Amino acid sequence: MRNLSYTLVADGRFDRVLRFPINWLLEQWANIPVSGYWADPNVYPKTNQRLQDKIANAVEYYPCELIFIHRDSETKPRDQRVLEIKRALDKANVPVPPAVCIIPVRMTEAWLLFNEERLRQASGNPRGRQALDLQKMQGIESIADPKALLHRLLRDASGATGRRKKLFNVKKAAYRLAELVDDFSILRGLAAFDAFEKELQRVLKQNGWLREKENG
Repeated sequence: MRNLSYTLVADGRFDRVLRFPINWLLEQWANIPVSGYWADPNVYPKTNQRLQDKIANAVEYYPCELIFIHRDSETKPRDQRVLEIKRALDKANVPVPPAVCIIPVRMTEAWLLFNEERLRQASGNPRGRQALDLQKMQGIESIADPKALLHRLLRDASGATGRRKKLFNVKKAAYRLAELVDDFSILRGLAAFDAFEKELQRVLKQNGWLREKENG
């Protein structure tokens, strides 16, 4: 059986972790096996980094049947980011495969603020008992700076103090956290995640890749 190939075009290097929720959702909904890549901008020549250029380069260097375009919402409404992506797709000047927008609120790190067990593991201190200020799911999309919160939680969970805490490799730990999470179903109910899943289902169905089932 052939694989469905996808490419992720992400805002920044850390955002490549979005492959993990993408893979999880594709396991739920795709009717064929899936393989995917993050479009590493270091692979192709440095050019104007407009979104349409990133998309064109990704299609050339990472050929695929399905492309995910990521933008953090930051302070912008989702509809505005979707419009920006659609305009960039039109201006890419290359044949672009079916595309899905992935727009976390406010940034990717918000989708990692929910699993205390995995967070402690990623910090390197899985049996730690430090109190962690984990947010309730319904408030995640209103956090002004999810990245700063995630980094603080990982440092706190590590149990490191003083110089060790200052030197703690928080970027490595954050990536490890995304690797460790094996179930993103708790994100259902967040407006941004629900919109992403719904759009993914629509694109899969349009192209005959949707697994018809009740996903409870």
